[in-house]
Parts: sequence; C-alpha cells; structure tokens
Amino acid sequence: MEDYLQGTLSYGCNGTITGFKDRVENTYYIKCKDKPWLEGKEKEGDVSNKRIANRDPYILKLKGTEPLYIEYITINGKGSGAILKNPATEGVGLIHLEVKTIGGAENGKSKCLYRFKDNESIKEFGENWFTFYNEGSYQYKEKNTQTLTLGEGNYTLEILCLDKASNDDNQTINFTIEIDRSIPQIVRAYKENDFLKIITNEKAKCVYSITGCLYEFDDGETMTSLDGIEHSVAWDPEKTFYIKCKDEYENLPGISDCTMIVTPSKIGQNE
Repeated sequence: MEDYLQGTLSYGCNGTITGFKDRVENTYYIKCKDKPWLEGKEKEGDVSNKRIANRDPYILKLKGTEPLYIEYITINGKGSGAILKNPATEGVGLIHLEVKTIGGAENGKSKCLYRFKDNESIKEFGENWFTFYNEGSYQYKEKNTQTLTLGEGNYTLEILCLDKASNDDNQTINFTIEIDRSIPQIVRAYKENDFLKIITNEKAKCVYSITGCLYEFDDGETMTSLDGIEHSVAWDPEKTFYIKCKDEYENLPGISDCTMIVTPSKIGQNE
C-alpha cells in the first residue's frame, strides 16, 4: 500500500511514503534539509551555500487500516429481493433502510450515501447521491439508517460507505413495494370441540354479529385468535354468525357486506 505525506511546513515539503502495511503501526524517520532553493547549487567549502539537515529525525507513526466492508443492507428488516406491502388507503409507505459496516479505520464506523438506480418512477432524483440522515446525525457510525417515503413499484438502491481513512465499499439492494387492496378471505369454517373455528388466508382480526351484515366493524363482537389466522367463538347451533375480517392494512368488507355468513347447524365436526 502507498500513502502520501504532504507536509505543511513553510517550504511546503512533500514526499511519497512506500512500504506501508495494513493493520499494523508503521514507523518512518524523516530528515529534512533547509534552503531548498540551493538544491543542486551547493559549492564545496562555501558555508553560505551549504544546506543543513536536522540532527534528530522526525518520527512519524501511521497505523495501517483494514478494508471497510458492508456487512448487510436491510429494507424494513428484510434483505434484497423483499416484497413490501403498503395499505391502499395511503398508497405510499415509510421505508426504513439500514446499513451495517465492519472493518475499516474505526472498527466499522462509516458514513453512507445512497442513490436510486434504474427507477422509472423517480427519475427526478437522477444519479444524485444522498447522505444517510441517521435521525439527524452525520457522524461516522457502524449502523447508518435512513427513512424514505416511496410508492408502489420496483426499486434498486446503490449504497456507498466510506470511513475516515477513505476506505470504501458499495453494494445494491433491490425491493418491490406493492399496494395491498385485497380483503382477507375465510378459507375454512368448522366445528372443533365446543367452538366454531374459521381460518383466514392472511393475518386478520375478525368480528361477528348475530343480527346481519349491516354493522360497523368496531361494533362487532371480537373472535378469539392467537395468531391472526385461526379464529374461534363458542359453538351455538341456534345462531347464525355474520362475520367480518380486516387485515393489518385496514382492508375489510363494506358496511353492508360480510366476509362470510356461517350457520353452525349446517356444518359438521371438523369440516
């Protein structure tokens, strides 16, 4: 590795340091002569034209760094190729970008930048680089974070991280943002022991009424669920259950509609 020493003395001395080794302390002993304008013009025996070097060398110690690496990049906690869903009511969502770096000059501390690549929907950003905001801090960090507001589409982000010694690494992350407009569906209804059970095709909250489908979701009786997929209520063959389910993005049936109408007397054990 080569490193360059550019002096800041009054004569502007500079030179090239070679033989630099990474990960260890490198020691250099430097001597300088005065009167640089006399270089090549010194005359034998002429004291006035003699250049004098410092008796004791200047000791320069430089610690060699190691390469900086991006350990991982995540978008909402997921890696490249992730599909992220946003609610149809908003159309856009907050995207949390996180980059972890290791190695380098300060045990992984770096500053990271990002730019959008080949994204038709945000051409206005062009090829510009943007510095990670890190919740208001622009210091060198092991983890750089950035919050973005993006709409539906396919995205490629290029990430560049640099440490104080100008070691750098860059990677890309690809992800897709989809708008979830679908209402959760009930794929199965059956009796198990003394309970009416239903299974939904995605995580949801389900409620019911025994008077009909015309009711507000918040006015319904909540069905019991531990995982958001399997839901249950006490079995009662004398009732009809008018069930509505909504997902985490607030997709749900209209005020006069049901996800399913279940009449216990018409279904059997573990159907």
